[in-house]
Parts: sequence; C-alpha cells; structure tokens
Amino acid sequence: MKIAGFGILTLVIVGHVALWGLANRANEAEPFFGRVQGLSYSPYHGDVSPEDGAAPDRAAVERDVAKLSHLTSRLRTYGASGSEGLVADAAALRGISVMQGAWIEKNAERNRRQIEQAVAITTAHPNVTHLLVGNEAVLRGDVTPATLASYLDDVRARVTVPVSAAEPWHVWLKYPELADHVDFLAVHVLPYWEGVPAERALSHLESRLLNLRARFPGKPIVLTEVGWPSAGPAFEAALPGRVAQARFLRSFLAFASRHDVDYVVMEAFDQPWKRTLEGRVGAFWGLLSADGTPKFGMTGTVLENPDWPTRALAASLLALLPLALFLGRSGHLSVRGRLLFAATLQGLATVAVWSVTATQDLAWGWGGTLAWFVLLAAQALLLVGVATDAFELVEVLYTKRFRRLLAPGAFAAGAKPPRVSIHVPIHAEPPELVIQTLDSLARLDYPNYEVLVIDNNTKDASLWKPVEAWCANAPVVRFFHVDPLHGFKAGALNFALGHTDPAAEVVAVLDADYVVHRDWLKDLVPHFADPKVAVVQAPQDNRQWRGDTFRTMCTWEYAGFFHLGMVQRNERNAIIQHGTMTMVRRTALDEVGGWSEWCITEDAELGLKLLERGHQTLYTERSYGWGVPPDTFQGYKKQRFRWAYGSVQIVKEHWRALLAGRKLDAAQRFHFAAGWLPWLNDGLLVLFTVMALGWTLALSLAGGRIAFPPPVFLLPILAVFVVRMVRSVWMYARRVPCTLEERLGAAVAGMSLTYTVGRAVWHGLRTRGFPFVRTPKAEDKPAFLRGLLMARDEAFLTVALWLGAVLTLTVHGRDTRGATLWAAALVVQSVPYLASIAMSFVNVLPAVVRAWYRRHSPVRGLPSVPGAAGQTVASRRS
Repeated sequence: MKIAGFGILTLVIVGHVALWGLANRANEAEPFFGRVQGLSYSPYHGDVSPEDGAAPDRAAVERDVAKLSHLTSRLRTYGASGSEGLVADAAALRGISVMQGAWIEKNAERNRRQIEQAVAITTAHPNVTHLLVGNEAVLRGDVTPATLASYLDDVRARVTVPVSAAEPWHVWLKYPELADHVDFLAVHVLPYWEGVPAERALSHLESRLLNLRARFPGKPIVLTEVGWPSAGPAFEAALPGRVAQARFLRSFLAFASRHDVDYVVMEAFDQPWKRTLEGRVGAFWGLLSADGTPKFGMTGTVLENPDWPTRALAASLLALLPLALFLGRSGHLSVRGRLLFAATLQGLATVAVWSVTATQDLAWGWGGTLAWFVLLAAQALLLVGVATDAFELVEVLYTKRFRRLLAPGAFAAGAKPPRVSIHVPIHAEPPELVIQTLDSLARLDYPNYEVLVIDNNTKDASLWKPVEAWCANAPVVRFFHVDPLHGFKAGALNFALGHTDPAAEVVAVLDADYVVHRDWLKDLVPHFADPKVAVVQAPQDNRQWRGDTFRTMCTWEYAGFFHLGMVQRNERNAIIQHGTMTMVRRTALDEVGGWSEWCITEDAELGLKLLERGHQTLYTERSYGWGVPPDTFQGYKKQRFRWAYGSVQIVKEHWRALLAGRKLDAAQRFHFAAGWLPWLNDGLLVLFTVMALGWTLALSLAGGRIAFPPPVFLLPILAVFVVRMVRSVWMYARRVPCTLEERLGAAVAGMSLTYTVGRAVWHGLRTRGFPFVRTPKAEDKPAFLRGLLMARDEAFLTVALWLGAVLTLTVHGRDTRGATLWAAALVVQSVPYLASIAMSFVNVLPAVVRAWYRRHSPVRGLPSVPGAAGQTVASRRS
C-alpha cells in the first residue's frame, strides 16, 4: 500500500472512531447520594419463567440478595411460592426487610394457597414488614374490587404488619372504596406506560402523588413500583434508554429523599422472561442487567453505550482487511473516489456491527432468535449488495482512464479479412422486421461474410415464407426453416454452426430486429488478430423509441448497463456476453461445444465458459446495431425474467468456478458475483416483503407479545433503494448521454422490475429448467385493462403493504415511534411495486397524452444509420 493509500486508511479509521465517540458522548444526570429504599425482586434469570414451574434454588437466591444488599435495605416480592418464598430467609441473613407479596389471579383456589403461604412467611419472619395482596389484579380484571377487598380483610385480621394491594394510581382513584380495606396505598406510577417523555416523567409522577394525597388525606402512600426501562420499543412519546433510565431514577431518588417519599424501584435485575407478558420492553427495567452488572452509577456522567469503544474497534477490524485490499489495488482511481469507497466500506462494517450488538440483548425468545439470524444473514447480503453498487459507482466515476475500451480497428497492410458467418435466429417474427435487419446486413462494408437465417418452429408459414423469398435473391444469405428444432435459440444457433462455411473464422450473432451499421464488421473483426481474443462485444442499443414514454424509459434503462457496468467489467476481462452484436472466434466456440441448450441465457453462459478456458473478451462502448425495445410492459418483464432466471441457472452450473479455483481469476469472480448480486438482492427484497406482511399480521394479532424489529434492520432495505437511485442518477449524469428526466425515468424502469427479477431468482433456485420465453417486439398496444393487469402482482403487494401500514398504526397507535417506523418501512418497500404500476400506466397512456409528449419532446438529431428509424442512444454521444 502506497503512502496515499495508507493516509486514506488512517483518515477513515480515525474519522470512524471519532464519529463513534461523538455519537456516544457522556450525558449529565442529577447525582444521588445514598441507598435505594427498596427494590422489587424476582429471582428469575435468563429465560427461566415462574409460569414454567422452574425456579432458582436457595443458593442462587442468596447470591442475588447478597449482591442487592449493597444497593438497598428492602426487597419487594410478588409471590409466596417457589423461589420467591425463599427471599425472606435470604434477606434475613443480610439484615434486609421484605415487602412480601401474594400473587392474585383468576383462579380462586390458587389465590387461597398464595394467601396462606404469604401469611405463613410473614408470621415466621420478623424482617417481613409489609404484605401485598395482589399485583395489579384489579387492573388486569382478574378479580373485582369487592373480591380483592374480602381477601384484604381476611389477611389484615391474621397478620400484624401493614397490608395493602398494589395497583396503578388511576385504579385507586377509580375504586376509592378499596382504601377502606388497606393500611396504606401501594401505588404504581410508571410514566413510560403512560407515554410520558423521560424529561417530564418526574413532574408527572409528582402530580399523580399530589392527586392521591388530596383524594386520600392521612392515608400513607408507598410507591411500590416506579422506574424506567433501559431498552425496548418506544411507547408513544416515551423512549427507553440507559441514559433516560439513569436520569429519571437518579432525579426521582433525589426527589424522594428530599420529600420523604416511601418507594420501591422496579426492579433489581432485568427479567428477560417478561417479554412474553409485556413485550420486549418488559425485560429491561432492572437497575442491574440480567447478569448482575450495574447499568450506571448514581453519580457522574452516563453513557448510552458504555461499550462503544469495543464496538468501534470491532467495526474497524471488520473493515480493515477489505480496506487494505481495496486501497492496495485502487491506484487507477482518483483520491476522491478511493476515499469515498473506503468511507462506504467502513460505514457498512459499522452497520453490521451495530446490527449484531444492538440486538443481541433484546430478549427475542426462540422464535425471535430464529428470525434474528435470518434477518442478519439477509442483511449481510444486502450490505454486500450496497458495497458492490458503491464500488461500481466509484469505478465508473473516478477511474482515471479506461484502458481496454475498443476503438475501431484496422487490418494490417496486406492482411486478408477473415471470413465471418453471421447467424440470425428467428421465430414467429414479423417478416418486415426481419427483412429490415437482413437489408442492413446486405449493405455491410466488409468483403468476406455470409448470413445464415434459421427460422425455428414457426407454424405460420405467412411469417417465414416472405423472409425465405427475400433471402433467395440475396447472394450472401442462406435461409433455413427447421421444424421441429429443440433447444430454443441455442438449438437454432447450434444448427447454424453445423451449416457454417468451414472457412469462417468468426461467428457473429444478431437478433431478428437489429439494424446494423455498415462498419460493424470492418471496425471490430480486426481485433481478432490477437489469438487470445475469443469474443468482441458491441452494446445492445435501441431505435424507434423517441416520442414514446414507455420505450424511452426502457431504452435508457438498458443503456445504463452498456455504458456503465460493461465498461467497468471490460477493464478486468469479465464482460457479460450478449446474444446479439457479439462476435465469437469459431475455434473457441467449437472448443467449448457450442451453445448450451440447457440454459435460456446461452449467450452469457458461453462467455463464462470461454473465460474459464482463459480466453480474452473485448468490449466497445460504441453502438453498431439497433433493435426495437419491447412494446409492452409485459414483454419488458418477460425479457428480464428470462435474463435473471438464466443467470441463476448459470450460477448453479458454474458455482465451483465462481467460488474458487484457477478457471477464473479473483477479479472475474468478483465481477460475476457483483453483477448478479443485485438480482439476488431483488429476491431478498421480495422475501422481505412477504416476511414483513406476515410480521405485520403477527404484530396485530399477538397482543404485544411480538415486538417491532429494531430500526437497524430497516436501514439496509432503505439503503438499497437510496443507493440505487443516487447511483443511477449520478452515474448516468456522468456517463450516459440523457437528460435528467430520462435518468429518472430509467431509474423508475429499473426499479419496476424488482418483483419480476426477485420472482425469477426464487423460481430459478427451485427449478432446473424453464421454457424459453420470447420477448414480443411488434405487438399491438394492449387495451387499458390489459395494461393494468401487467402489474397485477405488484399492485396486490402495494395494496397489502399499505393496508399493513394502516393496520399497524391503527392497532399500535399508542406506540408511536415503533409503529410509525414499521409503517414507514412497509410504505418504502412498496416503492418498487409502485414503479411497476407506474410503468404499466405509462405503457397504456391515452393517445392524447402521447400526442402531447410528441409535441413537447425536443428533437435531438436522428441517426445516420441506414435503415434505422427513430432516435438511438448512440446518436446522443456524437
């Protein structure tokens, strides 16, 4: 790594750590000097739940109480059986008093047993100073106030300590008659569950306390639950957090000390098992974490993430190797480009570390843990996809000079131009379209070539007979009608190979709708003078699109790949071969056995096989041929489905070479993986949509037992959309000759194929073969209804996502932040499906709108290509 690279590495790492430090500045909080009066304590740790019947033994309870004896002189329990029945014994050993609880529920028999056990513990232990009959039993509706009053009267007659029932403040105000059956008011005031922001929580608590004192003058009041959670989802305006918890509790403890308020803080330890009762936030009310580690001190500053240096170090180490590899091999980029991508790598590593560490302690449960691993794996792929998109961005924008782009070649003096055999496979094509292609081939400025037209399996003779008749009068053209012929396009091309002039050294392939420039062969065939070259590829380009909004959007979407991705891949001999405007050395084609008929993208598969054999491929950015873009959105989708499905076929067949080995070098493996990864990401986005809809339904039906995914998991989904849009518009502005409106249209067109590509990926992973689907070229325009049906699946998903967002806000309206973020994520996921609907509408715009477009669309120079009609992408570059 040179000095510049080392400087960039240092700058990125130092800046990264500085940002971590800036985001985790120490926070001030009111100090508290003294001991906590009381802590509620449940002796259950990890996923051990009292509802399961399992419980810690006496030794575990004694260890907990020993730890808590340094913080408080009173413990409150909630029940009187199992481990909770051991608390009074352990507390007595440490000189700690106990506020004993008896758990009250709907079952009268179990209530009676709890009361008997609580009374027995109370009478047997002098350190039990209070007895609480029930915890929010009236609030839950487990018992009526009258039933609870009878329990209270019975217990008060049997014990000598003060007796009460623990209920929230509003229950006491709603049922004031309960106060006649207790010795003191055991009150819960939890501002979080009332949606009060942390900064107003203390004043809210004080107001509730004043209300109770005014309503029950002279009645002692003990705040038996007061606290704030350190993690979990927001509840209305109340945000959990370590700093918020410290600030509220420290200010409350100081307030209680000044005003002689009797209280019990909820709670001693975090209780992961409570997530099934109270949602994820229920696990994080402890002063101590579940393993007994204090979350903050009672004096001094407080950190939201005390372990941030460890996380920052982990992120730096995670990014170090990729950064070193990139900076050591990126001398062809400008300093700005190297710095931009290095910062992107470090940012993605930070998101990865954040994803793991921010959620590892969130008490998911077994189902949530499984979902967590699935989300992490999918997120890792999305992050890699963002990285590859960013790498293409900086390579295209900041490469100092592209070294391998072809310019028109020339034969050495006295050299004889090699014979070229041009193969044109057709199937049920409009004859006038094919004849236009053949007419352009007949005018090629090249002395030594033949044209083979292979019509395969066309049943309607009126489609192929006119082409046959035209070919009969063309001296360089031979026509074949073959029916039946297996293998689709690859089968037709292999048939052509069997009838190719043995003297032909180069095979060129052309689609039936392509009109070519007369210099195509003259400019590009000379490059085969290098014996290492097996493929010379020119871009696919379009004609007959000006004035048609749909075709314009499609054309510029296609253009992006050929002016961006192919240019980048060409620098490392890793282009994707395309089955039109391509030339292949005949001996290389024979070496690999011709075209593979098992693959519906036989062109890309052939190019990969040739690269595996060590051949060279070359690419020119100049267009030499122009085809007709699909007339319909359905045709556009079918074409992309075929490309994506074929790519999955190729990966399944060539995965060993793509992963490792000597057949491909590292750069070639990278580009093939990076080129197909966005399509895998589309598959993941479709999967995320299905999962999100299922999760939304579960959130609405589970009654709080299932939590919203942490925001960190929503970040990569948003990043994929943002990066793709920014990348597309930015790179197009620099490398593709179109207007801003056309750049945005291309971005919408590309996004509209997300569902199609995603479906093709999943279909390709599940199946081995799929029929070749021809892309319709000159179909009549569809009816309006048919046009809308082209995006019926995407429309269904859009409506489902929007209904999910509405359902989320309706059901979880009080949980403003969590519900709003999730609803927003659902709406964001609908964007590519909306793009599909938009493309479908654009495809069927009324004629009056099309006429308006033609009147207002500027005319920017028609091509000088013989036989071409309408504007081409290449004409913009002249």
